[in-house]
Amino acid sequence: MYPLWVQGKYYAAGSIVTYSNGKLYVAKFANPGYNPTISTYYWATYTCIDASTPPPAPTPTPSPGASYACTFPSWIQGGYYVAGKIVLYSNGKLYIAKRANPGYDPLISTYYWSLYSHPAWVQGKYYAAGSIVTYSDGNSYIAKFANPGYNPTISTYYWARYGC
Repeated sequence: MYPLWVQGKYYAAGSIVTYSNGKLYVAKFANPGYNPTISTYYWATYTCIDASTPPPAPTPTPSPGASYACTFPSWIQGGYYVAGKIVLYSNGKLYIAKRANPGYDPLISTYYWSLYSHPAWVQGKYYAAGSIVTYSDGNSYIAKFANPGYNPTISTYYWARYGC
């Protein structure tokens, strides 16, 4: 029997706790009592194994640095763009059409285009799945699941790195 998890209690790497859902979790890294069901960077589910049964093959887990691919289309000269369209330019940066245009070059036609950046993450703000934000570390993150503003660098169950 493992102790119940307590919010705010310090856990060393390797600590095993029982969460209120009845599941066991092991601390992958030391942490100040982050929620095991939310902070999957710090916690992993844990299963007791009968010593007489050989352990199952480990399931590969994505690395913390894994990122979602950029889903914005590349800018094409001569393509028609409506206002609000976001494109990936050849310099690797994103641009948003301020006004509809027949494919003017974003670097030259600043009347029609501006550099695009994702809005800054705000703690406690509701984010729908698919929302993209920029965190204070300068990286962009995409919400894998809707959440009430969990920290993207801690709540890796809800967020993933996002980059072009």
